Amino acid sequence: MKSKLWHIFLLMICLTQIPILDACCETSLTINDISQATDEELENALLLIKAEQFSRLKTRISLNFSEISITKGKTLKLTSSIEDLPEGVTAGKLIWSTDNAEVATVQNGIVKGVNGGSTVIHCSTILSNSMEIQSDCTVTVTIPVSQIINNKTSFTMKVGEKYTPTFAFKPENASDTSLTFETSDPSIATVEDGTIIAKSDGSVRITASTNDGSNKRIVFQIKVVRTFTNELISFDNKMMKSVSSQINEATDLTTTSNNRAILAALLTLEYQYQCPGSRIDYTKPILVSKSGTMAATVFAVQDDYVMVIYQMHPLSTSYCYLGDDNAAMAKQALEMVSDNVWSVSLNEYTKKLELLIQQIQ
Repeated sequence: MKSKLWHIFLLMICLTQIPILDACCETSLTINDISQATDEELENALLLIKAEQFSRLKTRISLNFSEISITKGKTLKLTSSIEDLPEGVTAGKLIWSTDNAEVATVQNGIVKGVNGGSTVIHCSTILSNSMEIQSDCTVTVTIPVSQIINNKTSFTMKVGEKYTPTFAFKPENASDTSLTFETSDPSIATVEDGTIIAKSDGSVRITASTNDGSNKRIVFQIKVVRTFTNELISFDNKMMKSVSSQINEATDLTTTSNNRAILAALLTLEYQYQCPGSRIDYTKPILVSKSGTMAATVFAVQDDYVMVIYQMHPLSTSYCYLGDDNAAMAKQALEMVSDNVWSVSLNEYTKKLELLIQQIQ
């Protein structure tokens, strides 16, 4: 009495009509050899027959994707079709399965991301001729960024300074934490390899955005200021020479507020003559100071304070940026010239400025 496996084996030989190799010795088996074969030898030979059948079979399952990437919690539909099905052969029900249900699940071709990682989704069926066909799709599940964290989003930088912000992300196991940076004004600040570089004075907005499709972003509000140094930019004094007699009189600051207004008007006018694109912020204090033959004034220009220094003998005028729009800091800068610092009346300053402009014209 031959085993059931032996009869199945003979049937497979008739169906495939291929040489049978012994799994152990890799030699051809005759029918007589087969009749003497053990169940284990027959089972190994059956595996070889199946492999040969599969290699000859053109029928296959075609999926719309061989690789997909989805985010955790999202779904994606895999569609399938059976191609090159032989005449008279039918396909059974499609069976969907996953190698790792903790990463991704599948039901009727609908793949759902469960957790970060990779797995393989299988789609298989058994044909009416007992052959099994299968197609696979590699699935990568990503965990999107839900929040970008940086506690320093508003700050001041000096021209030429570099700053590399550090970030924390939620969740901590987010798959892709790379960021793309964008500047609202590259003339004020740029970003290179995640490092912010201050280029010139002014206010700028730097935006860091995620690259994982989560559309999360963080915005830095930055004010770039000039650094206050001892290097002064000299004027050519063309305008100052035309009113030199007035400024010599105005430098006696201890007498009246009138003189202080004249000095401030002369020096701010000289600055605007040399830097016509600058606009003085009259909502902030204008201060003046004097020491010996040197007089100075500070006033706000955009997001900075400017100090203009006038030397009476020999006649020279220079200016520098203080690198801050804080009035207290501007006063400290003036105190480097003299301990005596006075505020200028805006009303008197405006009148003197109008008179000076009329005189020069």
